Amino acid sequence: MYEGTLYGHWEAIVTLQQMLVLCDSAGVIDMTPQAISGKTSIPLDILTKGIEVLSSPDPYSRTPGEDGKRIATIDEHRPWGWYIINHAKYQKLKSAEEKREADRLRMEEKRKANKNSSVAECRKPSQHVAEVAHSDADADVNKNKEKAVAFAPPDWVSPESWKGFEEMRNKHAKTRLTDRARALIVKELETLRDLGNDPNAVLDQSTRNSWADVWPLKGKAATASAPATADGSWLFSDKATQERGRSLGIDPRVGESMDAYRDRLRTAR
Repeated sequence: MYEGTLYGHWEAIVTLQQMLVLCDSAGVIDMTPQAISGKTSIPLDILTKGIEVLSSPDPYSRTPGEDGKRIATIDEHRPWGWYIINHAKYQKLKSAEEKREADRLRMEEKRKANKNSSVAECRKPSQHVAEVAHSDADADVNKNKEKAVAFAPPDWVSPESWKGFEEMRNKHAKTRLTDRARALIVKELETLRDLGNDPNAVLDQSTRNSWADVWPLKGKAATASAPATADGSWLFSDKATQERGRSLGIDPRVGESMDAYRDRLRTAR
């Protein structure tokens, strides 16, 4: 963060640090800049400058995904609420740093014990260090297990319907579902539910038709139209997506990700 291309943009560094603290387990910060300012006491103008830098493409970024952007909005229809694009990378760095610090403290404790005690007296501290190390190893295993089952659909979504949709989605799509994609699908399900659609029936509909996204049930009011083809195949191919865009007369925007482009196409009437 300090030695990369954010060097010289201290407002962006400060803003990203606060977002890493405030985000949820999927890297989502569903807050306005004013709310972030109120919670952190950082002036709004500093956050605004930081958000502008973090949202801009950076061709020289170490992680060039999403054109090198650090954050992106979770909903293109509103200018606030973001997800941290490289959240998983920062989580790994944090875990590695915490482990190094724990190892350093254990070694320091052992050296002090060896310096001030006899060999016999050192056995107890050594045993304690071994037990702590064993406990940390168990904790690491538990953390990995928690990460593996970290995501769970809300209680108003049937686990069976969600499992069937996710298995179909991961089988047919080019990339597997990420936590961010899951969060966005749940958000769309919530919108469709408010419009009178049964979320489980919506998921089952997508599973039957091998659709990558969720759509209103037939005969229900909706904020988006159904896919252009019966099987929704254009959602799984960049080339097919571009052909769909040309047929609608909708061109991709400069720097726009393919996922964002697909979102615009699926809402086109």
